[in-house]
Amino acid sequence: MSSITLIAKDIQPTDFKFHEVDFILKNGENSIRVEDWLVIKKIIEKNISAGFVSIDRDEESKAIKSYQRECFTEFERLGVPAVKALSKNGELSKGIKHTYANEWLSSKEESREKNRDNRDIESLVIARKSKNIAIWSIIISIISIIITLSVAIFQSG
Repeated sequence: MSSITLIAKDIQPTDFKFHEVDFILKNGENSIRVEDWLVIKKIIEKNISAGFVSIDRDEESKAIKSYQRECFTEFERLGVPAVKALSKNGELSKGIKHTYANEWLSSKEESREKNRDNRDIESLVIARKSKNIAIWSIIISIISIIITLSVAIFQSG
């Protein structure tokens, strides 16, 4: 699992167990799991802006994207029914994984709707083509009848 490095200076050790994160921020270099970072990020942001904590934003961005991909891969493996069930009352029912599960489920629903819309459009196109073929068949039949009658009249006359 990915982690992010925080560098703290001139701060007292801070325990984040209150926020259900097993992490203590100490002076110096700190490595934190991405999942935990996403929970306490807003709390630490004021220390970052005050200069007491620094973070490499590129590393952070890459780690978060990597973590999200890992979550989505796990969701794909589990499938839509399992992710729905787990996000209601299982291990995906809280925290950042819950947020990502809902995002993944939304994207799956959008994809299904888009596929459904594409099938509906394809059905309409096929129906229009069938209608045009039927109209042309009727026109050709009428022309054939007219020609047949004309030939019969011409031969009898």
